[in-house]
Amino acid sequence: MVGGLLLAALSGVVAGFSRDLRSADAQQPITQAETIAPALKALLENAVVSDRDSLPVFTDTHAQLTVTPPQALASAGPLRLELDVEKQAKGEALLARFRSRDGKLLPAFLSIPQILAQGFAHIEISASSSPTAGAPLPALISISFEPVSGPPVEINAEPRLSSDGACLFDPISMTCRA
Repeated sequence: MVGGLLLAALSGVVAGFSRDLRSADAQQPITQAETIAPALKALLENAVVSDRDSLPVFTDTHAQLTVTPPQALASAGPLRLELDVEKQAKGEALLARFRSRDGKLLPAFLSIPQILAQGFAHIEISASSSPTAGAPLPALISISFEPVSGPPVEINAEPRLSSDGACLFDPISMTCRA
């Protein structure tokens, strides 16, 4: 019974994520960035550091960090989220891919790079320094989308795990409340 419920929940997450990605591809660049903003912000806010292998890496065009997965993928454990900015014929695109930290097999749609937004003049990933020296997570993670025309869009996320590793776990939303 529980297995069936988990399978149904996973199917719903996969279908919803795929539908959102397909519809975002057909939208204008600004609308694409606004569409992915809530989900991407939630993922970035759930960044965790459990060991040296899970330390985040940030450059202007690449981000790699460990995040807690959606509840439907909880059995996979913490996942490595990779965000890459790629130059394409119609401008820059933001791609995302998940990797298992311990070699577990993930559904194909997570392992293959997915285009989250495309057609921008410039996309930049940045992370502010941690408020406490030696803290493993940045205080703020930003992704800036600069369209060919129109106002820029920025996604800002503050990881919920505090610099000292404290976390108040909320069992209802399955997230960390700092």
